Parts: sequence; structure tokens; C-alpha cells
Amino acid sequence: MKFFNLNILLLLVLISCNKIDNNSTYKPKKSKKSITVGDARYDGPEKYMYYHAAVKHGSIDVNKPSRFNSYKPDYKRLELEKSLKRLNNKYSRSTGNSNPRFSTYAKDNAVFIERGPYNAPGRTRALLIDASDPSKDTWIAGSVGGGVWKSTDGGTSWVSISNDMDNIAISWLGQSKSNTDVLYAATGENWIGTLGDISGAGVYKSVNGGANWTNISTKDNAGYVDSRFSNVSRLIVDPNNSEIVVISTVGGGGSFIFKTIDGGTSWTKVFESTARIQQIIAAPSDFNIQYGVQRGVGVIRSIDAGSSWANPGGIGLAGTVAYNNDGGILSGGGGGAFGRIELAVSHQNPDIVFVGIDGDAASFLKVSYNGGTTWNLLKNNDNTDDDWLSPQGWFDNTLTVNPFNDSIVYYAGRDASKATILSDPGTTFSGSTTKVTLDNTTSHMNLVNIWGGSAISPDETEWNNNSDNPDLIDIEVRFGPGKRQKAYRFSVPEGSTSGVTHDEYNYEGVVEVPFEVWNISTDPEQQLTVSFRDNANDGGFNLLAAQGESREYIIPQSIPYDPDMNQPEIIGDGSAGNINSVYGQLHKSLFLIWPFLADDVTWDPQNIPESKIKIEFIDATYKTLKKSVEYMTNQYDNGGAFDINENV
Repeated sequence: MKFFNLNILLLLVLISCNKIDNNSTYKPKKSKKSITVGDARYDGPEKYMYYHAAVKHGSIDVNKPSRFNSYKPDYKRLELEKSLKRLNNKYSRSTGNSNPRFSTYAKDNAVFIERGPYNAPGRTRALLIDASDPSKDTWIAGSVGGGVWKSTDGGTSWVSISNDMDNIAISWLGQSKSNTDVLYAATGENWIGTLGDISGAGVYKSVNGGANWTNISTKDNAGYVDSRFSNVSRLIVDPNNSEIVVISTVGGGGSFIFKTIDGGTSWTKVFESTARIQQIIAAPSDFNIQYGVQRGVGVIRSIDAGSSWANPGGIGLAGTVAYNNDGGILSGGGGGAFGRIELAVSHQNPDIVFVGIDGDAASFLKVSYNGGTTWNLLKNNDNTDDDWLSPQGWFDNTLTVNPFNDSIVYYAGRDASKATILSDPGTTFSGSTTKVTLDNTTSHMNLVNIWGGSAISPDETEWNNNSDNPDLIDIEVRFGPGKRQKAYRFSVPEGSTSGVTHDEYNYEGVVEVPFEVWNISTDPEQQLTVSFRDNANDGGFNLLAAQGESREYIIPQSIPYDPDMNQPEIIGDGSAGNINSVYGQLHKSLFLIWPFLADDVTWDPQNIPESKIKIEFIDATYKTLKKSVEYMTNQYDNGGAFDINENV
């Protein structure tokens, strides 16, 4: 009995000691624990996104191989089609069964109760004003997690129009004024590169104003959407032809630009990059002029409606390209000095381009007046930078040019601002770069890259010791009807791929090639000598579709063309393989151009379309200009209070 009473007493003491005083001012300190993986630490929203990514990945380290198989793009559509097909299968059963394989019993008897989680539609990323409505009250909006919506009363009310879509992660919308019934919707937000982004399923098309949608992406043999279409960062439609569409994508181990000229029946890959292509945009005044951005690399440009892409120069962008850049000169440099870039193009002049750059330590607003060859920094009137992209420039970054005044640009990150370029002459700097322009080349070939100077060889001393220091001149390689010249043919050991040094090249003789090389620095222009690597050793210049096998390198040389092809500094005594012809292909060599056959094209050297590759050395000046700034919204710097400047 004593023990019983003692236990009761102890219990009362414990209860009294642990009684919580609700009136106490003491608040236990909350402990925040970061997720740390290797050198990376995740806090705040990033921690939440990383947690979900790790759960789906099956491992705390999402950079390691997943223990799960990944879902293929558009898998939901195929699985739904399989289920619908099974409903009509003669082997399906209409009644209950202890082990039915494909029973239809649930179709008529199952009751589903929604338990959540409810869909979070995310932000509205795409907004299109329907060109078929002269009142401008018909709007079509796309949400990164909520599908496509339509309003016919200027945004007062909305209805969903994406029930036909099995993927509702809308990243962009497109419409052509030439046929306003045709709409395109791009899907997938994972092109940004963050862990919480929703992957897409390619491109959808509607031919009846959004009432119905069809996935028009390239499919693999099993019917799944090509993984390269997983996330479409941008989509642009020719305003004069609704069948012509250009898209930028991230997926399948790389980043790509595709183009269709038949409304999505077929797609052609026109550009490929290891860096994320996060935007493409067409000049409002000329669809032929287009720009794209590669994260951490810089700006690329097309002058043929998105069929070919190349580096426009980039002086002053922090990514100019040296002639002998080890990484090549085709698509630009960069060096990781910046992250995400957004572009906006003038409505009047396709050569006036603005960029908003999320830098390592600051935000930069720059403008080019010559199509991306040089870039001018826009600083505030007090010579400061307004860091509008901090801390989320990788995510929140947009800008547009005033449609009536090229000196006014609107840009936003967390908040929005209006900048007006001032008449201050600014401070002038000088720089140099190597610029590449491609014109209609993807009609018959793609380019892996272009290298110059010592980068022509895996061993830079080969070029330094055997090139005889050629003059740096601007050149064009021209293709098309009637464009042919003789070239020196060099073979390499059978089965050669990469890494072949130039001492292994063997002179084989002279053959005719289906292109011409010209020095465009002189007046009049002067035709140049060219050598090429006959990788297949089949006696001619022939391109293959397989990039790794098609190594028919074009090597322009800064020597006037001799139709008699009697240049001993290249061919020695003229006999095949003679000792004095070793390194002949490097003599006065300017570049090494690596082409391969375009997708779905048969090599026909007699019928190559008119096209060209232009390579220029650019010396130019760029400036630091001044701008005035008016804040349009200032919510983040105003303690979260809603604040809009209605006078801007």
C-alpha cells in the first residue's frame, strides 16, 4: 500500500513539474537544419525543392544515379491509350474476378474520392493576346503547373482549355497572325535547372483556337516523346506562316534548337549545346533575325529564320571569343562569368538588342546596336548598378523594349523598373573577337565547331611551328550551284576519330570539292587555297550523318588560289605521301571547320543549296552608357507592402 501511495505521489510531482504555463513568455528556440550534400547546402525554398527531388530520385544525392527508372516524356498519354484499348479488348472481363488481368469491372463500379494533394498551378508564365479578336479582350494564359486558360472578357473570367493535354506544365505559347486558329503550347519548366521544376512532354498544337490539342513532338520507336523535347524553354512562330515554328529545348543530355516548316509533322535539329539554351526570340520587325542565349556562355544569332545559329561577336558581354579559343568559336565563349540571360529586341530595328544578365555579384543591363557584335553597359545616372536580379535572377528575369521608343526598356526580377537611356556620351572601351555567321547551312550540313590558330591541332606546337604565321583575314566558305574548286586531299590512318595529330595526315593528291573559299577582306575579293581531311579515304569530300564518323575537316589557307594546284610548300614534290608534304595542310592555315550531314538529308554534292559560312575578325569599341530609372513596383524593398507606381 505504501508503494502504491508513493507512486501516486511521484506521478503528481511529475505532472506538476511538466505543466506548461500558457502565460509564460518563454518561447522554445526553433532549430533550422540545412540539407548538406557535398559542398552544396540547401535552405529555405531550395531545401523544400531538394527534399522532393531526393524522394523522387531515391537518394539524398540527386547527382548520383537514381535507383528508379525515370518516366519518359508523355508517358501518361501512352498509358491512357493502353487502358482505353484494353476496355475494348475481347479478353477483358466485365465481372469481378479473383485475379483479373484487364478487368472492366472498375469502370462501372469503382467510386473515387479525391484526397489531394491539390494541384498548385504556379505562376502564369505565358500570356498571349488572341490576334483574332480586334477588341483585344481574348487572352490565353499558360501556367507552369496549371495548363492553358482562356478569357474572352479581358481577364474577368477564365475557362480551362487544356483538358486534351496530359502535361500541363506550360512554359510558352505561340500564335501566327497568318492563321489565328493555330495555337502552340510548349511544356516543361526544367530548362531553368532548379530541382522543383516540372518536366514537360514537348509541344502541343491546336488548330481550332485551343478547343483541342495534339502532341506534335518527335516520337521514338516506342511512341514516347523524344527526351530532347522534355523541356521547351521558348517557342516562336512565324507571323506570316503558322507552319514555321522554332523551339529551344533542354533534355536528353543536352540543349537544342529545333525547327519545323510543316506545323510539327517533322522537326529538324538546327543547333546543339552543352549549356542550357534558356531563350530564343525573333525580332518583331523581321522573323529572319533571331537571337538565343546559352546560360554561362552568351548570345547566339540566326539570320535565316532559325535555320542556322552562330556567335555574333559578343564584345563587351564578358564572353568574347579569341581566334585560337580551345573551345572553338562557333557559338561563343563566356567563362561562367554570368548565369541566366534574358533578351528583348527592338520593334523597329532588329539589330538593337537588350540583355538582362544575372551576374556572379551583380545584375547588368546591356544593349547592342549591331546585332550582338558589341554590347554597351547601362549604368545608373549616379554610376551605380541597380541589382534588380538579386537574389533570384536565375529564376525571375524578364525585360521588354518600348514598342515606340528604343531608348526605353522595362525590366524585372523581384520587382519591375523602367529605364531610359540618357544622351550622355559615356565611356569608351575597345575590344576584339571572332564572329561567325551561318546562312542556310543547315539545309545540308551541321557544324560541330570551328577552331582557329593553335587550336586547329590537338598539339598546339604543331600549328605554331608549321603554319608560317598566316595573316588573319575574313573569309567565306560558299556552297551552291556552280560553286566548286580544287582542294588538296589529306588522308589519316584508317579508323581515325579524334585526337589525330597533323603529322599523321598524308598527302594524297588533288580533287574537286563542292564549295569555294574566299578572302572577303580584300577589294576585290580573292579566292583562297583549301585542304581537307578525307577521313573515309574514299577519294572525295563526302559528309556522313554520324557526327563522330563524318570528320571531313575543311582547312582554309591564307594563300591565293592556284587552279594548277602547284604549291610545293603544301605538296612537296607532288607525289602522294612525300616527306616534304608533311604538315602541308597547316601551311598558312586559318581555321579547321568540322561539318557533318544534316538530319534526314542525303549527301548530294551536285545539288547543294546556296549557303555560306562567314568568319570575321572584329575590332570594335563599346561603351558604358547612363540610364535613368523609375521603379514600377517596389514590394520587396518596401517591407512586402503592395506598392505600384502608377505614374510610370
